[in-house]
Amino acid sequence: MKSPDSTGTEPIDKDFSVILASAKEGSKDAFGILYSWLHARILAFCKMHVGQDGPDAASETWISIAKSIRNFEGSESEFRSWAITIAHRRCIDWIRKSPSFEIDNIELEFLGDTDISNDPQQLVTTNISAQDILARISATLPEDQRNVLFLRVIGGLSSEEVANIIGKRSGAVRMLLHRAIKSLSSQVEDFLEISSEEA
Repeated sequence: MKSPDSTGTEPIDKDFSVILASAKEGSKDAFGILYSWLHARILAFCKMHVGQDGPDAASETWISIAKSIRNFEGSESEFRSWAITIAHRRCIDWIRKSPSFEIDNIELEFLGDTDISNDPQQLVTTNISAQDILARISATLPEDQRNVLFLRVIGGLSSEEVANIIGKRSGAVRMLLHRAIKSLSSQVEDFLEISSEEA
């Protein structure tokens, strides 16, 4: 049995159904494999949504997964989508229950060693750091664009999966993603221009 890659990008194992069945029956080892496979991605996703409270939101996500896993039926990719959906809901709940929470004030320690250079839209295309780029996203994008971008890039979900989560058509999801990336590109250009002038 190979070790999970911790981001949920690579297949967990050819015997995913066996691991899932064992986790449903209460196997700590099997649940640990699922945790090792997806935790880095879930943590990164939560940090993007709620900043320094990301680890707490990720912990709540895993508690919810543990409570609900007996009811899950599906494949590896469907499990990843299901888990990211739970993380998305926990983050939204976190923001709603914190009246003083301001997206503009997120302090990003970002993703640690998580590499997002191969994300679907190849956001990291300059020497500007991923932290700088995503800090700008958090502070300036409308909520719907931010949610779509985080679900697609950090969550690693397809447009169809994102559409199911946020209750929009896949075409609308692609449009929101396009607008978010266009806005981001403009901001990166402005940032590089300012940096060049200050050099």
